[in-house]
Amino acid sequence: MTTGPLVRRPLHDGWTVEPIEGPVPTAVRAAGSVPAAVPGVVHLDLIAAALIDDPYRGLAEKAQEWIGSTSWRYRTTFIWWPDDAARTDLVLEGLDTVAEVLLNGRSILSSQNQHRGYRVPVRELLVAGDNELEIRFAAPVPEADRRSLELGYRPHVNHHPFNALRKMACSFGWDWGPDTATSGIWRPIGLESWSRARIAGLVLSPVVEGSDGVLNVRADVECAGDAQLRLRVRAGEASEEIEITSDGGELTVRISDVALWWPRGYGEQPLTAVDVELLDGDDVLDAAHRTIGFRTVELDTTPDDAGTPSASSSTAGQSP
Repeated sequence: MTTGPLVRRPLHDGWTVEPIEGPVPTAVRAAGSVPAAVPGVVHLDLIAAALIDDPYRGLAEKAQEWIGSTSWRYRTTFIWWPDDAARTDLVLEGLDTVAEVLLNGRSILSSQNQHRGYRVPVRELLVAGDNELEIRFAAPVPEADRRSLELGYRPHVNHHPFNALRKMACSFGWDWGPDTATSGIWRPIGLESWSRARIAGLVLSPVVEGSDGVLNVRADVECAGDAQLRLRVRAGEASEEIEITSDGGELTVRISDVALWWPRGYGEQPLTAVDVELLDGDDVLDAAHRTIGFRTVELDTTPDDAGTPSASSSTAGQSP
């Protein structure tokens, strides 16, 4: 088993999209599959193919309501060759919204939530050479209507029952935006090949203590074999390292005289680079990079000419 690092391979190229079922205009149906940008959504692909106008112009919003009542199919092919990794996962960071994912004709995932990601072990389903990846999206407007009937009516504003589906509410139209209920692979998608262990979750909690920045880092770990794991964190010019278990671990890094982040108009917005590494011996198994800002915010309840704020009053949470 290799002790090399986790290898991430984006699968963003070669995608096409086509309508499956719905009130599709003749010209769009005749066009068949068109190139699709991933990450992206079907509205942008139809604009790029000159099949629809910009929905933010004129009355285009009304003329394009059919898009939200249509189911869509995204497809691509990619080449894969066997390697010595213990695991190969398909990582989907965001699908919008109700979708079925198929790899080489086999269903591997049913998604019903735009606001979360998915990880599917696929090594046993991959074949040497060409592989086909397909994602079918249910039409969001009728899907929301159907689920609203199943769940029972729940009060909502505007005309679509957006609260029956875990999809961005404003995509169904709002007082400040058009009704563009769309579908698509809206966040990155790719393969991750790894052995021994990977960083499964990462929580960074920065606070300010005096003139210092204090960063607590919690790393969750997924293991695929035995390893003597260590966690190394570099934040600005400071660094710390600890041994951790197969469940993960946490450590604290203190940065002296840290530069504070200020709201716009009050100062600069300096950010601190944070690099996290998961190690087995001298081998880096996985790594993550983040940027953070250090700032403390407090509610000032000091009496002034306007009065004294009260947590129990209707103005709770407002600055005096």
